[in-house]
Amino acid sequence: AGGCMATILAIKLNAKRCFSFSGQFSIMDQVSDGLLLHAYEKDEERNKYFDLTDDINEASVPIYYFYPARCEWDREQYQSIKQSDAIRSFGFNASKHGSTMLSTNISRVLCMENEELDELYDKYINKEIKRFDFAVKSTNLFCGMKIINNQIYKTLNRRINNSKQKEGKNI
Repeated sequence: AGGCMATILAIKLNAKRCFSFSGQFSIMDQVSDGLLLHAYEKDEERNKYFDLTDDINEASVPIYYFYPARCEWDREQYQSIKQSDAIRSFGFNASKHGSTMLSTNISRVLCMENEELDELYDKYINKEIKRFDFAVKSTNLFCGMKIINNQIYKTLNRRINNSKQKEGKNI
């Protein structure tokens, strides 16, 4: 709901830009399955938010849309809005909903100006993005190396802790 809500508010407030992480813009196919959605199917005040594709197509706010390109649900959402001039999409090589860039990279991206984001978008248009590649290309070399070092440290710590847990179970 976060990516969708960010998009709604950005459009309504005519924001400078919108960041949407795995936004679900059209949930019409879920109305029959979801009790809450089904209950509001005929309520015009609520059901107007079941499909935002028309709002996105008419938006003047740039929407920077980050999504896992290997997640079927997110791919479907991307297909529903990709033709919009407002959308600047970043499809990452991940299959888990909401899994995009490295968490250590998010603060840098959120602080970028639209021009920087557009340049980054131009680098990745119609490409599946690797997280480490994005980490380096969205920052300077020093920051990119710091991000990668942090990620390596986290990965090694996680593996060490998992190994210790397995050893404890084998005793």
